[in-house]
Amino acid sequence: KPIPLFFLLCGFILTDTLKAQTSNDYVNWGDVMADQKDYQKAIEYYKRAIELNPKNAEAYINRGAARGQIEDYAGAIEDYTSVIKLTPKDKIIYYDRAIARNNIKDYKGALEDYDKAIELDPKYSEAYYKRGGDKQQLKDYAGAIEDYNKTIQLTPNLAVAYNNRALLKDKLKDYKGAIDDYSKAIEIDPALTLAYNNRGLVRQLQQDYIGAIEDYNMVIEINPKDATAYYNRGLLKQKS
Repeated sequence: KPIPLFFLLCGFILTDTLKAQTSNDYVNWGDVMADQKDYQKAIEYYKRAIELNPKNAEAYINRGAARGQIEDYAGAIEDYTSVIKLTPKDKIIYYDRAIARNNIKDYKGALEDYDKAIELDPKYSEAYYKRGGDKQQLKDYAGAIEDYNKTIQLTPNLAVAYNNRALLKDKLKDYKGAIDDYSKAIEIDPALTLAYNNRGLVRQLQQDYIGAIEDYNMVIEINPKDATAYYNRGLLKQKS
């Protein structure tokens, strides 16, 4: 009697798991589990890989990523720190640890990691962008604008960088600069409703009610379920 394919596959997986004798074997199985979004099982495999070879950087990296997926950010930071001890010149690990630190609101720690990543690669656009966001959280608006400037210099078609810089210009009462940046973000990504909403708010402050209503109209056209745009447009229609 033929053996059903399901049981053949299960037997294959079990046999290969039992054969896994090296650290890299367990990393590979951890990757399979992570691809299936079974992060707890993946973490178990990576743990076994590390037990077999405490210097297996890939096992720490992948376990850190898996821990991040289940919001164990402290565990992810621990793993990335272990990797840095093994490979201190890898910019991506500092970046990944910065993201984990950001998730626990350790913005100062994240800044240190972004600084190191940029030191290793002065053209690391993503690190400038993320560092700008953390400086913004710490109310270092001038420093954040500098980072967004650098991001835009390196990746001039990143719409969200213009949007974020515009938010800061708005806070610093540079309304013309803010509108220019929102307009550039929209030029790059005409579906970026956030930029239309934000530009509408600045135009509202400048008493350009017609322009603001046009922006809210665009938001509603792109996303008819955007309640904020309806509310803001309603307020302006009451004034007109």
